[in-house]
Amino acid sequence: MTEFIPTEEWKATHDIGHEAFFLDVYRLLCYSSASRVIAELEDGSSQRPLSSFVSVNEQSEISRLLLHLAVYYRVKYDDGSWEHGFWLHKNFQGVGSLAEDVLTQETSVALDFREACNKIIHAKRVHFDIAVHEKTGVNYLNPIVYLYGSRGVKEWKATLDITQFCKAAGNVIV
Repeated sequence: MTEFIPTEEWKATHDIGHEAFFLDVYRLLCYSSASRVIAELEDGSSQRPLSSFVSVNEQSEISRLLLHLAVYYRVKYDDGSWEHGFWLHKNFQGVGSLAEDVLTQETSVALDFREACNKIIHAKRVHFDIAVHEKTGVNYLNPIVYLYGSRGVKEWKATLDITQFCKAAGNVIV
């Protein structure tokens, strides 16, 4: 057997096409946006409401997609050079907020895309933001995820805006 060594160094990592990444960004945006619309469609006319089989899968699928996108980004582009995402740190307002020490109630800082990926990967608990539709009374997910974990002795909490995360993912990967 002969080992194939790519001539372009950036292709020497896991060869996952950008198309798969962008498809997952699209799916994440669709899942997180559709929850409210599906809750709105409930009219009590069916024995098995739409939300009964949708809500069971929403949280696990959103979690899976967040984790996949975070790992993909970190594997593919977190080599220290920041050629693909440097603009994000200079001009982007962030994808949420981060309380670096929830026990001491320190103020929150903006959560940038790279740090959001870290928090997604290292989260010990993941909570979703749930609301009740004003007309149908059906629970739905807002596009917000709360991530909890620790670094050393400090407990952190990240509030992730999925819509902003998707916008950043679409712009940082080229």
